[in-house]
Amino acid sequence: MATTYSILMKNRKLTTKILIQKLENMGYICGCIKELPKGIEIDLQEKLGSSIYLIIAGDYPYNSWSTNFNEEEYIFQQYLECRFINNFEYWENRYKVILSLIFGLMLDLKEEALFINNDTELCMFKEDGSIHLYNKNGIWNHPFFRDIIVDKNIKYVDEL
Repeated sequence: MATTYSILMKNRKLTTKILIQKLENMGYICGCIKELPKGIEIDLQEKLGSSIYLIIAGDYPYNSWSTNFNEEEYIFQQYLECRFINNFEYWENRYKVILSLIFGLMLDLKEEALFINNDTELCMFKEDGSIHLYNKNGIWNHPFFRDIIVDKNIKYVDEL
């Protein structure tokens, strides 16, 4: 069983090289990288109990999402997906690493992106560096999540 988090990115600013460099800067050597037809898979099962996929999205309508963060249909060009093994022992560390990776990449690249867990929208990154968080379920109240969003340009969204 696995839990999936996805970043739907409006543009194709994130490259394989940037992703791998960011992971290596965080202390994770990406030795097991598998080429896929439209992207890559990075296996971090041993270290983090997760796999990371960077994929070029399909064509419309397969690359659209009806988001509640804005009124328009959200069209994305690529996505970054993290699949977590649910019974991984060090789950808090995994969340810290993966969320730090995601927030760091989106803010460094100034990428507009939608962050979702399965079908639940968690936040939207804006090109101006602001992050719109939806916190109805209280996910952003966990201490290890708060550490990641501290000192960021956060705007809380009450209703979606």
